[in-house]
Amino acid sequence: MRLRFAALALLVPAALTLAQETPPRETFTEEMEVREVGLLVEPPGSLLKQVGLDSQDLLVSVDGLLRPVTRLSGEAAEDWTVAVYVDRVLAPPETVFLASLALAKRAESLAGLGSVEVTVADPAPWAELAASREPIRIRQVLSEIAARARPERGGAPPTASFPEAALLRRQCDRLLAWATAPRPPGPRVLFLVIDGFPLTPDEQKDLATEGGEGVQERTAVLRETARLLAAYGWITIPLPLRETREALGSDPARPDSDLDRFRVDHQAGGKYNINVPHLLPFLKRSSPFRGEAAVTLQVAPDLAPLRALLDPSGGKLVGIEALLDPVIESLDGRWQVWFQASEPHEGRLRPVEVRLRDGTALRTRAWLRSSTPVDAAAARVRALLLGATGRPEGTLPVRIEAVRTEGDAIALRLTVAPFTDPVPVQPAPLRLSWAFAGDGTPVVRHQLLPGNPQPDLGWSTTLPLPAVPAGHRMAVAVDDLARERWSGIVLNLPK
Repeated sequence: MRLRFAALALLVPAALTLAQETPPRETFTEEMEVREVGLLVEPPGSLLKQVGLDSQDLLVSVDGLLRPVTRLSGEAAEDWTVAVYVDRVLAPPETVFLASLALAKRAESLAGLGSVEVTVADPAPWAELAASREPIRIRQVLSEIAARARPERGGAPPTASFPEAALLRRQCDRLLAWATAPRPPGPRVLFLVIDGFPLTPDEQKDLATEGGEGVQERTAVLRETARLLAAYGWITIPLPLRETREALGSDPARPDSDLDRFRVDHQAGGKYNINVPHLLPFLKRSSPFRGEAAVTLQVAPDLAPLRALLDPSGGKLVGIEALLDPVIESLDGRWQVWFQASEPHEGRLRPVEVRLRDGTALRTRAWLRSSTPVDAAAARVRALLLGATGRPEGTLPVRIEAVRTEGDAIALRLTVAPFTDPVPVQPAPLRLSWAFAGDGTPVVRHQLLPGNPQPDLGWSTTLPLPAVPAGHRMAVAVDDLARERWSGIVLNLPK
């Protein structure tokens, strides 16, 4: 026993000396949350492919990397969020009247999916109906919107035109600020009452070739909007409803119908055939999708910009009332697929694809998000400038002030009040976004700030801003990327 103690006494000083001489190794750790994400997927067109399929027959890739598929269900999804969004700026009274009336007739079908909310933007959005599952109330609200928009019969409708890019951007920013607000989990569908944009002869010529600058700019705004709507889970269904007689092309003096032009162009391998390969195959002869009106919707030049809203969210274009019922019914027929996805909270869009093992692509939304994407934050800031109410928006308990520092410099003072987390989250940065009011579309700038791992202690900082002209208004928003909570306000800068 004495020998053992003596040996230990000799080893302890040696170990202490070695510990003092060896520098500690630097270690780096990264925490990443893995959770189950759900997608709604259109089943394959062939019934033979649907027999005996299970989760092992599907491949889901996010950012090009395969993710483990955990579940597959062919049962109808429950508790949809059904939203009707009527844009009175981008839809003329005739379209608002026809679309609202068509949806009012289907109040029971909409309520059968889930809670229905109705919003009207003119130009800013306001809620006409909070989430409700009462068909009578839903029908009443939609009928009232149709009655207010009912055009005077006998008079010529106002001439529509392709809106300026700035106007389209403003309305899309308002739509995105509304669409990114917190909502219950589950599937979401957006019935967007918006009209097509008639093109001038020069614009039609540009569209037929590679697209003119104006057309490209407007279409790019709609594509960006579609990506963000998809990332927030919305299946977008534009409703540029027209009178059936107009959609069918009842003018006897017209030499060639839109369908005739489509047939000729399709046989010649023209530009339109890229828009409709998924439309006609496997449809019954009685299907409304086989009619001339349905094909016209796929090739009409004035609806070309709206088709940019479809593929990113897996949506449909409904331009005649006969197409509305099968589109609503098809929502219940979509598969539910769940897979594991890592969530690093970096705040960006992530492309997603779903395929069968034989390589067949299945139609679903094409984008996911990791926390709040930069483009969504920018849309919120621009929408804040449009509102300019001076009242803070959002749910993050942060106070934002503009203060003068030394000289004429302006700084932002941010103070996040202490709050508690119902569910602990992994640490992530805060994002500060700001823009100044001015001519044209405001340029939004972003800066990442250290996150607060202990929200119950609160947090504050002061950040200098670049020099700006005195008296300018600016919109500021702070996003907590870990919790997906934000707050923003419009400030009048001190003179």
